[in-house]
Amino acid sequence: MAQGRVSAEALVIRTVDFSETSRVVTLFSRERGRVGILAKGARRERSPFLGSLELATCVRVCYIPSPRMGLGTLTACDVTEAHRGLGRSLDRYYGACVVLEVLRGLEADEDPSPGLYDAARAALGDLSEGRPAAVALLAFLARAVRAAGFEPRLDACAHCGGALDGGEDLAYSALAGGMVCPPCEPTDVGVVRVARGAIPVLASLGGGVRRLERVRVPGRLRVDLGRLLSTHLVHVTEREFRMRPYLERILAEGGEAGKGPRC
Repeated sequence: MAQGRVSAEALVIRTVDFSETSRVVTLFSRERGRVGILAKGARRERSPFLGSLELATCVRVCYIPSPRMGLGTLTACDVTEAHRGLGRSLDRYYGACVVLEVLRGLEADEDPSPGLYDAARAALGDLSEGRPAAVALLAFLARAVRAAGFEPRLDACAHCGGALDGGEDLAYSALAGGMVCPPCEPTDVGVVRVARGAIPVLASLGGGVRRLERVRVPGRLRVDLGRLLSTHLVHVTEREFRMRPYLERILAEGGEAGKGPRC
């Protein structure tokens, strides 16, 4: 390999047309985190990159990084996993859009997070293979916030450290960063009510979708967990997620997510 070139396995998480022949591609790699590269000539009919830079595709790339932290230059790209099954249903497609948007929002450029990369690879693989989209997405979100260092506190009140006393419903506070006891529950925005039974399920989500498939998750718990995790993500990233309504619909209905935006 020529000196100065970098080889990495990565997921394609965004593409933007650049000029009449090229494309700017955002990758999320296990070794280097989020990187932007320029794929020169990628839009030409006979481009060597044709078909290899589709969203949610896992690729092995070789590129020349920019010395000034700008766009690198792509020199080679081979598909290692196309995830073709994502196009076979709306649930799978919109589920993949959720995964890609979370990756774009959680990490800064050149900030590696192997755990987050592995969680995304597992989620996209599960969705492509037809495993339940709701379960795959819940597992991904739980693993993603854990890998990024933003896991909410679940075992005690995130504000005072006391026991989570109360009835069948508990309160999550985005401001506190986890569950809160009744005396510490704020009255402003950012509070999500969840069933008490959702807490042990959320604690087990980090084991991945295969582990969760052995647990019975009623519709109410799926909805509660989705609202909790999505609210938590919005708070820690300080940005709203376009795919949030479609995530919540998948969790609530367990069927087709309806018409939504392209990811």
